[in-house]
Amino acid sequence: MSIVPPSGRRVSALVIAKAPAAGRTKTRLSPPLSTSEAAQLGCAMLLDTVDTCRAEVPETGVLFEHPQEAAELAELVGADTWRVLQTGKGLTGALVSGTVEGLRRSDAVALLASDIPGVPPGALTGAFDALAAGAHVALGPGYDGGFWLVALAAPHAALFKDIPWSTSRTLASTIERCEQAGLAVSLTEPWRDVDTTEDLAALVPLLDELPGRRTAMLVAQLASAGILRGPGAEQLCRSQPEEVHLP
Repeated sequence: MSIVPPSGRRVSALVIAKAPAAGRTKTRLSPPLSTSEAAQLGCAMLLDTVDTCRAEVPETGVLFEHPQEAAELAELVGADTWRVLQTGKGLTGALVSGTVEGLRRSDAVALLASDIPGVPPGALTGAFDALAAGAHVALGPGYDGGFWLVALAAPHAALFKDIPWSTSRTLASTIERCEQAGLAVSLTEPWRDVDTTEDLAALVPLLDELPGRRTAMLVAQLASAGILRGPGAEQLCRSQPEEVHLP
């Protein structure tokens, strides 16, 4: 059952997921990470994102593009976890079909990237509160010009077509599309997705604060091994953090 918040609206969340695999997951991080370490990091972020979503929205599932990944994702996130096979290709297909499927189960749905170090506490609640207060779209800005979250209470498929994905214009273009359609936009707090080694190193000073504990432990391991360079990494190089085992 979907959670019913004080507003009386049922809400759900879908994490856009890919089954982690060496050589296919977070390839921009390799090198300096090995392909195995990059896949392990992708797995940690996926599991942390699902878990931190569930903490606020029990009706949390995963959305995936390739049918052959269904069994592996079920093993990772739990066979009883809601799983949705997207229709359409790429991120546009994920967002369009994820919105439709989410709104079959609830009054509002949030769609999230899986390459974030967990979801900041209260971010999902804030997005749904914004929708309940009259916003048509809630977006979570990324530090790279994209967005890590979008929440809607009605399908607006045109918002996601012909957007320059994975660029510094992704968020701005989406907001422009909303304005052209007469849709009110609410922005949540910015958050970081992890695409580059610079993104990864930027997490080092924040390890104690990250909502994703698997991710924090793994980043600490990488920093202590001297693989990462950035503020705080030198101190971690002199420590021995607890080893993380996934999932």
